[in-house]
Amino acid sequence: MKLVKEKKIPSELMGKEVINDLLKVFLMNPYLKRPHLIMRKEKAEFVVDRTFYVIRQITNESQQDKTVQICEYYGNPEEVQKLKEKTNHESINIGGNEARKFSQKELKKLFEECLKSNGAIISLKTEEQEAIIFIPIREDLEWN
Repeated sequence: MKLVKEKKIPSELMGKEVINDLLKVFLMNPYLKRPHLIMRKEKAEFVVDRTFYVIRQITNESQQDKTVQICEYYGNPEEVQKLKEKTNHESINIGGNEARKFSQKELKKLFEECLKSNGAIISLKTEEQEAIIFIPIREDLEWN
């Protein structure tokens, strides 16, 4: 896992900062649909939706804190211990608007491909909570 960027910013700028970094640092379009692995409050979730909506949902939940530390990495989700412990297809929560368009078999395959991919690992830490988001960077795992 390679550290790409680390900074401490006011919480109200968190969503804009993460979206800008996805565009400029990871060269990703945050408005495309793709799978995401999210770890927060000791629960893992597999979300299939537009990255912009996923980031907005997570940042809106963390707005009550004054500052947030953002650490951005490039790597595989297996390298993050918290994600590795909680990523089992049978026990993970599945969410997102796009997930309903896939069968269970297709979601399982998408989940497994997501785990094999390298991508952006974004850690958002506040005084009270932490969220880890994995976004795969593969063209075959994104669509309009």
